[in-house]
Amino acid sequence: MDEQQPWRPGPDGKLATWRHGFHLVIHEFAEQRLVRFLVMRCGGKGQAPALLGSGTRDSVAAAMRASEWMAERMAP
Repeated sequence: MDEQQPWRPGPDGKLATWRHGFHLVIHEFAEQRLVRFLVMRCGGKGQAPALLGSGTRDSVAAAMRASEWMAERMAP
């Protein structure tokens, strides 16, 4: 199992971390009362990042758990 990095806020207000070799991003839309999560694989040399999965939840904590669960399920 890889070392877990803490969730870090970005300058745009999104939270991001790495889990199981995937880049996880959380974006809160307060006006719509929803939180979107993204699970991405970062491309290697000459490759673009790829969106592997996404979804919405009603809280940041729920979106974090969902994205971590998704990354864990996709991990080799």
